[in-house]
Amino acid sequence: MAGVLAGNMGVLGEEPPSIEQVYVNLPEVTVYGSGWPAEELEAFLGQEQLSYIERTTFAQTGEPIYYYILLDVSNSMPNAYFQAIKQSIVNFEGLLNEQDRMALYTFGETVELRLAEEHAPEDTAAVMESVTNTDNRTLMFEAIRAASDRAGQLGPEVCKRKVILVISDGEDFNIGNTGVNEAQDCLRKSGIPAYAFALKDTARENINSFGEFARTSGGTLTVFDVEQAGVLLDSFPGMMAGSDVLEWQSGNNLETNRLETFSVRTAANQGASREVMVSRHIKDEEAPELTLVEQLEDAQIAVEFSEQVEGAENSSNYVITRRDLDKKKKDKDKDKDKDKDKDKDKEDEDEEEETEAGETEEETGEEETEKEDEDEEEDGESEIITVLSVSADKEIANRMVLSFADDLKPGRYTVSCVGITDVSMEKNPVENAIRFEVDQLPLMTRIGNWIKNWYWIGLILAVAALIVVIVQGVRKVKQGRGVVYVDGKPVMASDVEIHKHIAIQEQEGKAFYLRISVKGNRPEEMTLHMNESFIVGRAQMCNLYFDDKRMSRQHFALEWDGQNMYITDLETTNGTFINKVQIHGRRRLEQNDVISAGSVEFTIRW
Repeated sequence: MAGVLAGNMGVLGEEPPSIEQVYVNLPEVTVYGSGWPAEELEAFLGQEQLSYIERTTFAQTGEPIYYYILLDVSNSMPNAYFQAIKQSIVNFEGLLNEQDRMALYTFGETVELRLAEEHAPEDTAAVMESVTNTDNRTLMFEAIRAASDRAGQLGPEVCKRKVILVISDGEDFNIGNTGVNEAQDCLRKSGIPAYAFALKDTARENINSFGEFARTSGGTLTVFDVEQAGVLLDSFPGMMAGSDVLEWQSGNNLETNRLETFSVRTAANQGASREVMVSRHIKDEEAPELTLVEQLEDAQIAVEFSEQVEGAENSSNYVITRRDLDKKKKDKDKDKDKDKDKDKDKEDEDEEEETEAGETEEETGEEETEKEDEDEEEDGESEIITVLSVSADKEIANRMVLSFADDLKPGRYTVSCVGITDVSMEKNPVENAIRFEVDQLPLMTRIGNWIKNWYWIGLILAVAALIVVIVQGVRKVKQGRGVVYVDGKPVMASDVEIHKHIAIQEQEGKAFYLRISVKGNRPEEMTLHMNESFIVGRAQMCNLYFDDKRMSRQHFALEWDGQNMYITDLETTNGTFINKVQIHGRRRLEQNDVISAGSVEFTIRW
């Protein structure tokens, strides 16, 4: 029998890797197969790449196998074969492990369950003694459907590995109410492979059709002669014990209740795939949590979740509260100082009383600390902070960046969620809250921030002063009949007798024009020049910068290559948009394209 299996099923390692069965109970995916090399593998369920867990042989798992043997009892089965096969089935049950089970169906003019999974060993011999090969029809596909339906009712707590062994001469292959397509569909939905055992002394076309059916389900074909019939199944349990078991895990337990493509491939791009039914899942009883809150900038924080969640991109799903605790803390500090003074007056008391008092004070101190937190919650001034926008962090998974309209003031903040759930069948909500504090900044830092935020007032004053100077200069020029350059120095024309004009050079670089509108206000047009690139952003180092908290420090770059104008988004938080469409990376511009960055819109020409 070993020679028959090796000749028809392939020696491990010489044949391409195969998938015999895929058991999906999301998020767990268990693969049974053979021929997989000991190297890194990639697996996909639909479009999702699965996470690799471990690899073992089936014997190492200690799991049971449930065998469903289907025996052809039509009169086209030669008697010599039939008697030897019956003995092989009796022997087969004696080779099974203690946890394994075997059920027996016969199919001819009818399909009958002759032995259920739980039966006494002596029942097998008695049933096989009574079975005869006298029927005139072969309802093989109806038998496969019946066995598949029965095996599919067993949950993972009973058995995950189930196989169907069909022993037949392959004649009358298409006879019956259930056709080949219906039978294959049953096996796909149940995820059970069918292994075909075909008599050698039958038509070649029957053997080929039988084998194709088995391979489609994940099984194999074994062709045997009468001498091998008596030991037909002897090596099958050993082959099952040595098969590969690959464990994978999905990122969620979402059932689709439809057939999905499962595939595995090696680094050498060898692989196999199989259609599997995704209709089972393990209940997710663990709710997602907020695990971290971190302040990034004055008006921006990052929050992290313990797992992938849904609804985190919606700003209305966050509840941010702030409590001003400065006054409360000062009052409590005064009370503590008074308590310390009182404690000093009691230092002369008896040592024993002092020790007892110390122990009591330690216990009550912990209670007071807890009570302080509660008092702060009740007595602190509270306000709701509105989240302006939310974006996903591009580098850290399950991390969102929350932006606010104004800088965060000093105080204790609490972040909680509504409507944010994990990605699961149960839709478990995020229920915990997490706190963080914003401290009072040093005086010089606050002055610097004020200057940074309100520097435009100084700019306005400076511009106003410059305008006054220019106006006065123009008036003087008109009175002095113009300006000329003498020895490279500008003077009033009326103050000299000999005039020498020196031309002023034009500004170098590519000229271009920006029509700028801030938050929809009346636009202004600027004429600008660039040599190789032109940076726009919030930082003062940029060629053109704005006091806009929604704009990144270096937001986008313009480039001229001699023929075309290009724009590049500099990995910004809130994105760069061309004609209302967000861009990623570098893109060529057209005349009069509208660039959106933060609260500013630019219409560009060149």
